[in-house]
Amino acid sequence: MTDTMATMSNSGSGKADHHRGGTLDTIAVLLVSFSLAMVFRGFVLEGFVIPTGSMAPTLLGENIRIRSDQTGFDYPVDAQPILWNAQRTIQSRGKDFDQPIFDPMLSQQLPVRAEKNITLASDARLGDRILVLKYLWPFHAPERYDAVVFKNPTDPVGDAAYYVKRIVGLPNERFCIADGDVFTGPVNGAVTELKVTRKGELAQRGAWESVYNSDFQPVDIEGMEASTKRAWHGAPFTGAGWDMRGERVWSHTGAGSLSWSHTILPLDDWNAYNIYRPGSTRFPMADLRIAAEIAMGEEALDTTLTLRARARVFEFAVNTKQTIVTMRAADGAIISSASGPMPSGSNAKRHVELWHVDQSMRVFINGDETVRLDYEYASPQARLQAAIPDFQIDDYMREPGAQLPSRAEISWTFAGDVSLRRVEVSRDLYYRPARLDAQQQNRLPGIVAVEGLGFGVDILNPPILGPRDHVMFGDNSAASRDSRLWGMPHPLVAHQLDYNEPFRVPTEMLIGRAFSVYFPSLLPLEAGGRKIIPDFGRLRFIR
Repeated sequence: MTDTMATMSNSGSGKADHHRGGTLDTIAVLLVSFSLAMVFRGFVLEGFVIPTGSMAPTLLGENIRIRSDQTGFDYPVDAQPILWNAQRTIQSRGKDFDQPIFDPMLSQQLPVRAEKNITLASDARLGDRILVLKYLWPFHAPERYDAVVFKNPTDPVGDAAYYVKRIVGLPNERFCIADGDVFTGPVNGAVTELKVTRKGELAQRGAWESVYNSDFQPVDIEGMEASTKRAWHGAPFTGAGWDMRGERVWSHTGAGSLSWSHTILPLDDWNAYNIYRPGSTRFPMADLRIAAEIAMGEEALDTTLTLRARARVFEFAVNTKQTIVTMRAADGAIISSASGPMPSGSNAKRHVELWHVDQSMRVFINGDETVRLDYEYASPQARLQAAIPDFQIDDYMREPGAQLPSRAEISWTFAGDVSLRRVEVSRDLYYRPARLDAQQQNRLPGIVAVEGLGFGVDILNPPILGPRDHVMFGDNSAASRDSRLWGMPHPLVAHQLDYNEPFRVPTEMLIGRAFSVYFPSLLPLEAGGRKIIPDFGRLRFIR
């Protein structure tokens, strides 16, 4: 009995010690885990919410998704104008009104239906939630065209000070923009040494913005024409003898050609995200991607796309043996050309991508690059002279947005019977020139507003970026408050960082590269219901 009780007593004592040890171990693990999490958050990875649409459609602020009943095409629009109208209507107890609903695959100006503004506002979604991979110098430094989270030097206090833009200017270089592109050169170099900066393939694929996609065709043409009370012009590619009205597969018997119609869909820097914002000048574009799945028979592939822009002619020729790109002067004289073989394994159906972007001609067949031809102009001014008819530098320096580039002309020929699927036209980013506006600059007492051209717009005397300087632009250039317009930094930045350069972001205020959208906006179980389901279909990496 004594032995039994002693054994039980010892057993009980062991349990108590184990319990005390387990509690202490748990607390220790929690403290260590919390410390590691804080270290991880502070130095490696952190989450942010996108507040505005300055990076749309790459990253979305508070938005509303519009879906066309005609084609099924859906796209995000800026929620702020809709919400502001709804709030004003409710506060004034006024009558709700109809908002036009557009389908960008059919027209950018003519609506396909209407919907009540307050009904639209009820579908507003929060901005993207993103993970940011923090910079760990010297192991990981910013690269051009990274989407970067940083603190705005003109407004560095509080959570609203965190901005996300694409980094376009790096330390120790001369910097300017011309015809929508970024040009850089050596600090002590002449203006003629500034060359266009080109995106890598992954960054470029992430930057393309869709203008047209033949997969989105109206399901009821007659009904659409009856409801809109106007005839549908059809696809923006036009040509005689094509079977393509409302069809996803376009076919033609014998040799044929297609031409782009700017009347149906203009090729410019219009962004569907801004469709309910006040209109602004549109800048015609020639940095384009034309893609399609082409079927002409195993031995019959023979097609040429011609793009006329910037006082030059750009030809993309694809046949069964090779791909050839040729750049000609306006009079037809060859300036340069390059060729590459057709990739092995190609068959009767080939997905062809023809790129003209960042002063480069590139061809991809079934995802493989077959040929590339880079070219340069003598200077950023020469680029503008080529892009803008009768360009006048004095007028440009007074009002850089008054002179517009000429519209690109596109013709596409096929040497025999052809079927086209998945016809897509996309445009590149376009960084607009602008003049400074004192209303968009820091207006604290003692800070003098900067006047003149926006940062980097002066192509005659491009600014120089110092060893700590970075320039940030938004993808949605028509609606982005970015480095072009900021003005002088906040006094706290000038005092604590000894930094007083306008329009720039110092190295110390960079947080990290936007890595992924990890938690998309919530969806309702039913129309108008409470939003509780994450839209996991929109999880994505940021390029």
